[in-house]
Amino acid sequence: MKQKGVRKHWNLIVSILQSIFLLIVASGIGLLFQAWNFKESNIVIVYLLAVALSAKYGNGHVAGLFSAVASTFLFNYFFTQPYYSLNVNEAGYLVTFLIMTCVSFIISTLTVQMKQSAKIAQKNADEKQVLLELMVELNHAKDMEDVAKRSIVSFNKYLHIDVGCIHLDEQGVLKDTYLQKSETGFVYKEIAEYDDVFLFLKDYDKPYFVTEGFYEFLIKGSKEVLGIMRIPIENSFILDNNILQVLTSMLDCIALAMERIQADAKHLKFKEEANAQRYRANLLRAISHDLRTPLAGIMGTCEMLKKMLDDKEKEYELTDGIYKDAQWLYSLVENILSLTKLQEGKMQMSCQSESMDEIVGVALYQFEKRSEKEVKVQLPDDIVIVDADAKLLEQVILNLLDNANKHTPKDKSISIYVSCSKTEVKVCVEDEGEGIAEQDISRIFEMFYTTSSKHSDASMGIGLGLTICKSIIEAHGGNIYAENREDGDGARFSFVIPRKENVYVE
Repeated sequence: MKQKGVRKHWNLIVSILQSIFLLIVASGIGLLFQAWNFKESNIVIVYLLAVALSAKYGNGHVAGLFSAVASTFLFNYFFTQPYYSLNVNEAGYLVTFLIMTCVSFIISTLTVQMKQSAKIAQKNADEKQVLLELMVELNHAKDMEDVAKRSIVSFNKYLHIDVGCIHLDEQGVLKDTYLQKSETGFVYKEIAEYDDVFLFLKDYDKPYFVTEGFYEFLIKGSKEVLGIMRIPIENSFILDNNILQVLTSMLDCIALAMERIQADAKHLKFKEEANAQRYRANLLRAISHDLRTPLAGIMGTCEMLKKMLDDKEKEYELTDGIYKDAQWLYSLVENILSLTKLQEGKMQMSCQSESMDEIVGVALYQFEKRSEKEVKVQLPDDIVIVDADAKLLEQVILNLLDNANKHTPKDKSISIYVSCSKTEVKVCVEDEGEGIAEQDISRIFEMFYTTSSKHSDASMGIGLGLTICKSIIEAHGGNIYAENREDGDGARFSFVIPRKENVYVE
């Protein structure tokens, strides 16, 4: 700011000297006119021209006012009798002096105003040009670093100084270095006052803050700070209110460009994830279709062999083991196919009035073919009717029973309870295993997520059954959740679906 004041005073001195020079030239021309016997009015016009030129090329009203007053005294000194004195012999010259001074002042004022208007118009045009060029440049930016480079070039061109820029990295975190243009290109430099910079970021409402050596201008997005433009403190004399307004507009343009880069990156990532998920689903579906036929053949052959063998023979035990493993694989294949259909929205639901007792009964029948564990069943006294796809609900209950079976020791049992109210039906499946770890409860329905377990059979699964259960229940307008039992060891899986409301799937 001190440098700015010194420059202002120096410009004023230069303007006064220019005015003196123009008045000397005007006086010389006046003396020539006097020698040539020109009228005094011609000499007055020369002085008025000098006043106008002083106001045009000088610095503000001071130079114009000085020229207006000085021209009157010079005219009096050189061109009114008695010559070379400030006295006058005729009273009429006083009126002439007054009019001359007023006209000079008016000309000076109008000239200064025209000059300022032209200067403001040119400045506005330059500022708009700067913003336009910046926007055009930023539209071609490909990433955050490219935005920072183009912004630095625009700032340097507008302010005629070297600025720096801190921008976000690929993880969306502000870098601990700042980018600056050098003679050989762009380079990253260490931020000496790194902790101070990020301490001041808490004052998000302020347009800028000051650290050791820099003015830090925030590039504000709609939700977060996207970057910082750094202007050296030694160049602070250029930061007047008009320039600050332009810088604010430039920072807004940079913020919009950075948010566009972020949105494009998120869109590209989402697209890549969607493509990867689609390819994975296609692969799983293709593999599952290819496995169904041989698995069905293996299971059928094993059933025939079991009927031909005595259950006490060793061959029977081996055949039964093959049958159970093939049945588990077949169930896994069905789950994979169901999951891919649900993810792609191709699962066709046939919702109609179904008896909950029959749905549970069919699921238990299928489960008894897979396990010899005892299942305790508790059903309401009255028949419970739900609007649902019976086959899909059977798959949900069967998956929950299979999950309970994997986590329940051989000497323990599994329980299934059905309860209802006027508007909903609740089904609970409980096991007597080790329960669910606290860190697993929130993620247990995620795809391919498997929990750590103490039970040896718990590894028989890849984390799809519960995901499918969640998708089917939510498609029926219900919800499913898991918790640890309060009345003993084990876990409880419960789902709730509407009892009377119709269920539609788009």
